[in-house]
Amino acid sequence: MTRLAIQARLRRFHSFTKGEPLVHFLVLGLALFAFFDLINGGSTDNLDKHIVVDQDHLLAFVQSRQVNLDDATNPRIGAMAPTELRTLVEEYIREETMYREASSLGLDKDDYLIRRRLVQSLEFLFRSMGEVEAPSEKDLRSFYAENSARYTSPASITFSHIYFSSDSHGWNGAERLARKMLTNIQTNGEDAVLASGWPGDRFAYHLNYAERDRSIVASHFGQDMAKQLFLLRTAPREWQGPFRSTSGFHLVRIERLARNEQLPYQAVAGQVRSDLVEARKDSAAALAYDRLRAQYDVQIDGKISQLMAHEAGKK
Repeated sequence: MTRLAIQARLRRFHSFTKGEPLVHFLVLGLALFAFFDLINGGSTDNLDKHIVVDQDHLLAFVQSRQVNLDDATNPRIGAMAPTELRTLVEEYIREETMYREASSLGLDKDDYLIRRRLVQSLEFLFRSMGEVEAPSEKDLRSFYAENSARYTSPASITFSHIYFSSDSHGWNGAERLARKMLTNIQTNGEDAVLASGWPGDRFAYHLNYAERDRSIVASHFGQDMAKQLFLLRTAPREWQGPFRSTSGFHLVRIERLARNEQLPYQAVAGQVRSDLVEARKDSAAALAYDRLRAQYDVQIDGKISQLMAHEAGKK
């Protein structure tokens, strides 16, 4: 059986069994059959059987297994004990041999994880091609001005709330109790109402929030209520509401509301430099892809083209 025949058989079988986990063992069995056929004298179809083991290959092999690359790895290879070096060499030969055989059998063709890893490697290569020109001070300030929304301090809020649960009182009942409590506070004063303890129901999180950003407030009260709170005016010791959350109604007393503020250039100059360099790498990668894309003759199915044109017409 030739290698091309093995590849064709594997691909046909994979197309029939895709999405059928119960027959994946059969696919594995077929792959093993093909592999043993090859190592027992099957056609090689010009597969490169020559493996070079030198210091450069071993260095790359060792570094690929390390979390942090270490320049000192190179001299350590020369200082290895013979037994340790023989083990390393055999590990490298085993990995290289298995990789070549798996590739020759086409086992990487329908594996999406391998596909994505290769695409990511090429994207990394595109971003690393050539040296990115060091940005000038003028470039940095222009980028800062054009992307000012990136360089702002997040809005934060400090507040207390009184909660009435929809589970305990129903939605209408919780809102009615909240309005009644607001009238009581406005009529008798906060001190008199709170003197006997904090009113309302037990809330799952906190009664008081200090300098919390919108994401935290939204995670505890829901997006709608968070949006309302960050639009309110600050009125010390004034209770406002009721506001509906994902679990009931609330009266809220805002102590402090810090709006988004533009950060001065000097405070974020380092981040601006990093962002501009990354933006230039992105542009270089996009240009490299455009050039690559132009080399391919792409045929889009007629139905897909119609759907694309229809969607474009909607916009």
